[in-house]
Amino acid sequence: MSDNRYIKAVASAAAPVGAKRIKTGQTVSYNTADDGATQRGRSTDFLTLASNNPFGTTSRFTNKTGGTTYPSIKVTYDWSTYDGSTVLAYYFGDMSSTRALATQLTQYTGSTFDGLTGWYLTNFQEMTNIMNAGLWNNYMLNYPPFSTTLRYFWISSQPSGTTGVATDLAASGAFTATAKTNALYGIWVRVCTVSGTTIT
Repeated sequence: MSDNRYIKAVASAAAPVGAKRIKTGQTVSYNTADDGATQRGRSTDFLTLASNNPFGTTSRFTNKTGGTTYPSIKVTYDWSTYDGSTVLAYYFGDMSSTRALATQLTQYTGSTFDGLTGWYLTNFQEMTNIMNAGLWNNYMLNYPPFSTTLRYFWISSQPSGTTGVATDLAASGAFTATAKTNALYGIWVRVCTVSGTTIT
């Protein structure tokens, strides 16, 4: 007599390896099927998440305690980058100072902002992630929390050993190669660990 008792192995689905890109922020349509019409991407809109962040709100950008005001500590946490355990923080408290690329790259690697150390100049992906295409020709970081009409920013991605790359936030966020000695603005980033509502 055979024993029909057995454990049936069920193949599990493959783990997800990524997420849809965030919406660009463009909401006005100028032609059929353009970005303003389709608004492809995750989240409700550029500044509103489709589900709650760890603080129980749908705010894409918050301060360290979940609020949306930045009186003195200019660090914001971008919950569109949250993967369940880490989130990307942006330090934008020194956007009034221009420096050559080499200086901007190491300016804040040893500094502490919002209790966090180890800040790096944004790379290509980190900068494009926060560019709001709804502000296409009107300063793409001119929205809270950044709220700036500054124009030229260095990024850490480089095309060669002799030139660096800057973005022009007043000209559709165009990226252009330029001399590393040029004095431009910067925004810095850090990957943070999230446990509940504690960010380290």
